[in-house]
Amino acid sequence: MSEVANNLAVLCNEIGPRFAGTESYRRAAEFMVGQFAAYQLNRPHLEPFAFTAWRRGVPARLIITAPVTREFECYALPYSPTTDCQAPLVNGGTGSVADLAGLGPGFVVTDGASGHRQEVYERLVARSFAGIILINRTPGGGLHTGSVGNGQPGKIPAVSVRYEDGQALRQLLAVGDVSAHLIADSHLEPATTWNVVGELPGSECPEELVIVGGHLDSHDIGPGAYDNAAGAVMVLEMARLLAQRRGELKRTVRFIGFAAEEIGLLGSQHHARAHAEELRRARAMFNCDTPGLSRPWGLVTWNYPRAGELAANVSRELGVEFGCREGKHNRSDQFPFTALGVPAVVLSGGRGEMTPPFYLHMAGDTADRIPTAKLAAAAVMAAHIVLRLANDPGRKNLERKPVGGVSNTTSSSEIHATNNGCAADDRL
Repeated sequence: MSEVANNLAVLCNEIGPRFAGTESYRRAAEFMVGQFAAYQLNRPHLEPFAFTAWRRGVPARLIITAPVTREFECYALPYSPTTDCQAPLVNGGTGSVADLAGLGPGFVVTDGASGHRQEVYERLVARSFAGIILINRTPGGGLHTGSVGNGQPGKIPAVSVRYEDGQALRQLLAVGDVSAHLIADSHLEPATTWNVVGELPGSECPEELVIVGGHLDSHDIGPGAYDNAAGAVMVLEMARLLAQRRGELKRTVRFIGFAAEEIGLLGSQHHARAHAEELRRARAMFNCDTPGLSRPWGLVTWNYPRAGELAANVSRELGVEFGCREGKHNRSDQFPFTALGVPAVVLSGGRGEMTPPFYLHMAGDTADRIPTAKLAAAAVMAAHIVLRLANDPGRKNLERKPVGGVSNTTSSSEIHATNNGCAADDRL
């Protein structure tokens, strides 16, 4: 078994779901730091931080009480509060402002297609609806999950239902009024979790950094093989490969397995806050989240003026087709770094289009779905890119302007690169 296949099997099959604040996540963090040590990274360690953990209670229940009596299987979404209440159902369509206009109070049945789950949830909270019943948009996909609280308690209950059950609820609503009884059980408690950190020091400018990270946690519904054991395994494999070429690295490469990404980017936000001064000298952040395994590969970048040049150089050097596009979303671990002005890169597949598989955030996200040979090849490609990022000669300083709008980060002020011979320039 290859190193990539072994690491993936340990995380998914031996450890399993790695939800923030659980014993299984602690085991995964200890495994990853042990691998960092085995690959001879410098200072492999766990970086602890406190957070509010959400604990699932007895399974949630959604019971239709009129015009018929029927129970639908449902799944409480992380940070949804405990509830035991009855209310009418209302058809919220996609959850857009237009679809919600004119609706009376009740549990909103929606597929959430108008935006990110969190955005739709906050829209419903602002309108004081009784709760949200989120339909899986994938036929045959089963139940799905996703946090609604960003590490803080949600204000209204939220559950998911299968695609097919969601259509049944919509058909009942099309005929007439529908009433429901929603029961959900959970509690919050203070907890500690850990980022996993190791480094390969630079030979010429060790104070300058390239960050390589990917979140180690998953949701509790399944082992999270693609989201994001594959990304954590890519971080491990890049660390192993670059450790064999440590003498060639001019700048320090820091490898991080982030904790608690799935509940609000908590691990990456903690690292960005705790290391804000160091990150003034960061050249780039390479994020490994649901990594691109299909070809042609491409780059998705944030805050990165010379991204096209980087992609063209990689394409020329390796003789492969290589695309590039600008990233738009802020829902992964690159965001706390781009908010400080650090350029970010993701390796994507299929001309830079990040189209997730249908089984993300579902029980079906299992290790057997991951082609480990393709994952290993993607790690080789990613290691080549990071080697280039670490060794770019640099030309001139660039005033780095953070991407605003992130909460719980250290600063939204402008950050300037320092000038010291290997100075940050127009970002590669």
